Amino acid sequence: MKTKEEVRDDLKEIRYYCSKQRDFENAAKTIGSSTVVEKVKAYNEAIQTAPIRLYDLYVSLYVNNNREYLREKGLQQEKREDDGHPNKHVFRGRVRKE
Repeated sequence: MKTKEEVRDDLKEIRYYCSKQRDFENAAKTIGSSTVVEKVKAYNEAIQTAPIRLYDLYVSLYVNNNREYLREKGLQQEKREDDGHPNKHVFRGRVRKE
């Protein structure tokens, strides 16, 4: 099982790959695919059976690179500096019943 940090790092790579997917696909024709492609496939497969809100979050934040998603959903991202890790983030928000 992966640690939270490993998952965060994977998601950052997936976001970056998806934001430049066309460039990576063109480069793959010449030099071969990046190893991140297998990671993307694994996460995409795993998310298919996730609850719909988690699926929506993954697609919006990581596949579509929509950083405004959190604001749109009433969530905010704050830097957490009280635990000695100034680069970590915590998400706070309200749960809406639909």
